[in-house]
Amino acid sequence: MREEATARIVLVLLTSIAVPLQLPAQEIHLERTGGPSGGRVFALGSSYNGTAIYVGTEIAGIYTSVDSGQTFKLLANSVQFQYPRKLLTDSLSMLFVLGSDLRVRRTTNQGLGWSALGDSLLRIHDIAFNPVWSLYAGTDSGVFKFNDSINNWQRTGVDSFSVASIAFEPQGAMIISTMQGIFRSTNSGESWSFLGFAFSAPSFLAINSLGHIFLGGPGIGTYRSTDQGTSWRSLTFPVDITYQSSLQVDRKNNSVYVASTGAGILRSTDNGDHWTLVNNGLDFTYGIVYYLQLLVDPVGRLWAGTTGGGAYLSLDRGDNWRRVSLVNSEVSSLAALSDYVFAGTWTNGVFRSKDNGNTWQDVNSGIPTESIFSLGIAPDGKVFAGTYSFGLYLSRDTGNTWVAVINGLPDSTSNYRDIRSIAFDSSGNAYVGGYNGVFLSRNGGDTWTPRSTGLPAGQAVNALAVFNRTIILAGLWNGEIYYSPDSGLHWSRSNPSTTWSYISDITIDKQNNILVGTGYNGVLRSTDAGSSWQLVNQGLGSLTITSVYSATSQYLFASTFDGGLFRSSNNGDNWSRVADSVFPSRCEGIVVTKNGKLIVGTWGYGVFRSKETILEVRDKKMDSPVSFTLFQNYPNPANPVTWIKFSVGHHTRVSLSIFNLLGQEVETLFVGEAEPGVYALDWNTFRVSSGVYYYRLQAGGLSQTRKLLVVK
Repeated sequence: MREEATARIVLVLLTSIAVPLQLPAQEIHLERTGGPSGGRVFALGSSYNGTAIYVGTEIAGIYTSVDSGQTFKLLANSVQFQYPRKLLTDSLSMLFVLGSDLRVRRTTNQGLGWSALGDSLLRIHDIAFNPVWSLYAGTDSGVFKFNDSINNWQRTGVDSFSVASIAFEPQGAMIISTMQGIFRSTNSGESWSFLGFAFSAPSFLAINSLGHIFLGGPGIGTYRSTDQGTSWRSLTFPVDITYQSSLQVDRKNNSVYVASTGAGILRSTDNGDHWTLVNNGLDFTYGIVYYLQLLVDPVGRLWAGTTGGGAYLSLDRGDNWRRVSLVNSEVSSLAALSDYVFAGTWTNGVFRSKDNGNTWQDVNSGIPTESIFSLGIAPDGKVFAGTYSFGLYLSRDTGNTWVAVINGLPDSTSNYRDIRSIAFDSSGNAYVGGYNGVFLSRNGGDTWTPRSTGLPAGQAVNALAVFNRTIILAGLWNGEIYYSPDSGLHWSRSNPSTTWSYISDITIDKQNNILVGTGYNGVLRSTDAGSSWQLVNQGLGSLTITSVYSATSQYLFASTFDGGLFRSSNNGDNWSRVADSVFPSRCEGIVVTKNGKLIVGTWGYGVFRSKETILEVRDKKMDSPVSFTLFQNYPNPANPVTWIKFSVGHHTRVSLSIFNLLGQEVETLFVGEAEPGVYALDWNTFRVSSGVYYYRLQAGGLSQTRKLLVVK
């Protein structure tokens, strides 16, 4: 379950009914935020003169930067390229992409149009330009040269090799790596000389400006030849590089670079005789040394692409690295607390934003950054983070630091430590769920007790929710839904005659309906506390639901695995897609900030937010004017939450803030535009101590102030 933050504040229009007015659905436009950064990079390329860098991502397309990674732009129509294998440009700045389908496509206009090169039956494993810009391909059936005049590939004279990689010496001789060994041709592939390494097929070839050949691959080692392959020398390293992932040379100074899982990046400035680790600035907390890719661009900049931390740049041959601003993160969960929005990611850890997503900061002190599964905000402001493999973590300082929570939960001796779901009841008790069932904490997460009696063993608890303040709902991997009326002591199955695909999320809407997201059946709804269920999928373009969220009493949202984001304004009876041209199809996690911004997590594109404030419009009174009024909060004293109601008589910009006895502002509850009507905002006082406070409403040139008490 993507836990709905208990501390968020939603702007609510409360004006009572005299004559109901049917209001159109509010328009919602989504825009991309500035993060979180990171993500999975599968290929790197550069323009022939180094003015542009290209980054091929896992599923989010190809990005380009012309300012050394300060900003990136998604290349038009490039989302078709998932898991790209290689990016090349020619002297005319045409971009060539070797895709995961083993075909080559090119664009002459920065992605506006793409064309496939040659025969679709040809399976291509590598591409390279020779010194005069002829394009060659290593395939299952030998080496081919591309003939642009007929848009097809032509065999170079040999068909017995399955070619893994291809490279050219500065004078034009071609080197290929095959299962039969390494071969060299001086006549464009018409004939070949055997250079050794039979039945090894090294994955990587690189040739420096002197014609020295370097080769390597996982489990093979790294070798060098200074005599055109007549003899080879095995190179030695100060660390284990068994799982080599990239090999590059800089022909400007003949430095050699090797990347390896577990070790990072090594550099040699003496032709491979000695090696130095050059990892300064590479953040290993992201697990980025897995599948690390390297590129030396034509102006000598060194780029590194990772499968977690995004892309990095070094301007000093690897001595120092900085992460560039590529936003390619895979967001798995969201939560909101006061001014903060938290985003859990699959490979980058936890991020936090204090400005509605304009900027993001990683907050991973004390917490593993691999596979954040779930986030939850306790009523007292503690932040809980569930991981896939490392259990539960808790932050008492809004994410600045984290501590592992073990007492009563599965420890490192357990085969399964996943925490997939988090929920809190009206008494502040915390519940977490995973493969090992449900656990309860009555003391803020310090200790935990198993609460799985009646739940089937071996079925992960994907979703948890609290219904009617005390009833706990659990959605399981096998598609079953269970409920407990006694804080998890006993569980019973809801509607046992029906089973759906795996349960992904559960939420309770403002009318107390239960909404359930499923893996393949769409959205389920129960209007009778779970006694019966119905599918409510009218208008849903995808039935693979990743999360459901009740934003206001008017709007429900559902995110999907392959269809984007959907909204319902009638309790799920009908759905419509919320879409912008750049919004991706796969999204996970939905939350609304205290300022009413809709925040949506995506897979491979970071976080999106609504340009508009999400307003809850219940009804309007057409025949009575509304004045500028600030009402007394309720309840008063507040412990811990209180509601503050106000009204405005015309469209105006409104701010509502809290002050202490010294006149210091302690929190801003809302700043934004408001239409005529009566509004209410809730304030969670967990961040302040007991005492007297004032809340001030300002609108136009008007101002009102009232006093409230906080008692804890």
